Amino acid sequence: MRPLFYLGCFLLLAAFGDAHYFAVKKGNEKYRAGDFAAAEKHYAEARQNNDSETARYDLGAALYQQKKYGEAAKLFGPDAESKTPVAGKSALGYADAQNELGGDLLKKGNTDAARQNLEGAIAAYRKTLLADPAKIEAKHNMEIALKRLADLKDKEQKNEKQEQNGKDKNGKDKQPDKGDNKEAQAQPNGGEPRPGPGGMTKEQADQILANLARREETDKRGTRQQKMQEREAEKDW
Repeated sequence: MRPLFYLGCFLLLAAFGDAHYFAVKKGNEKYRAGDFAAAEKHYAEARQNNDSETARYDLGAALYQQKKYGEAAKLFGPDAESKTPVAGKSALGYADAQNELGGDLLKKGNTDAARQNLEGAIAAYRKTLLADPAKIEAKHNMEIALKRLADLKDKEQKNEKQEQNGKDKNGKDKQPDKGDNKEAQAQPNGGEPRPGPGGMTKEQADQILANLARREETDKRGTRQQKMQEREAEKDW
């Protein structure tokens, strides 16, 4: 009876292996054809048979293509911190998903959540570039995240000034500046112009990180100055 038991287990495992293989194969076919919803379905089936890092990455990629950035980030995140073969791709996928989610939240006016996601994306891009300065896609997308974060901070500063001023010279409540909606009309990463082929040296990556550090220091100084001005205004009262 024991040999038959082992034979049954072997056949069962082989059946699961075949099901996983064919699900991945079908998912790849649908993904290449641009049918990302169908690809998601097949990748999810493959993951049920074998919850591997590759299955999670494939499913995350299909979700990302459907602009389901929050779900994609949850799949990319754990493997981005691992030492698996897809760690590098998962780290970049996680950063891109955070970046796009932050952009979407910014368009909807949810600045707090947008800031959190954009700052997370920038940190992930920085880590990716420190590990591999030649990843030009990470450099390009980090610049997009930095631009979005800068736009967010500009909007917050303008809103604060409007709140401090209260009303306009006619005694009416001030309306938001229509020019502040530039980011809402920006295209997601898929619509951004991509750079041509090429690499990036370590010096270029270091320059990007140095620029980021200078921006962060400038923002901190601006915040400190604003707080000092607010305290001085309170003393005048």
